[in-house]
Amino acid sequence: MPVLRISLSWKRLALITSAIIVLATMGFVVYLINTPVHSNGRLHRTMHDLTQIDLCLALFQQDFKRYPSTAEGLQKLCERNAQGESYILISLPQDGWGHDFIYRETPNATHPYVLYSIGENGIDERGAGDDIDIWAQEK
Repeated sequence: MPVLRISLSWKRLALITSAIIVLATMGFVVYLINTPVHSNGRLHRTMHDLTQIDLCLALFQQDFKRYPSTAEGLQKLCERNAQGESYILISLPQDGWGHDFIYRETPNATHPYVLYSIGENGIDERGAGDDIDIWAQEK
């Protein structure tokens, strides 16, 4: 019985191996590009960030005996002290769709402030529609 000999040089073997790795990597990249980012994940991220901002506002209130004014906004949580360190937050997060969170002080309302995301459609519906409200968890 004849023996089939395949003679591969190291260079040819390295070339074939490299081609396989490149093709596998390209396939993985195409898979990642075509995999949809589900809105549900963005919603969970947004709710998580709202909760974190809510906790930072509670820390601010505990230290200063007030909440930031509407004019000061959430940016007040990022101010630097005399040593150049951020007070509470290094930077403000954005919601899962890349929008800034909305904050307004409401001293005479049920809650001391309004905090929400304008949601996927990017339209400020003042906490209604697809807006995601920090107090929605209580409803």
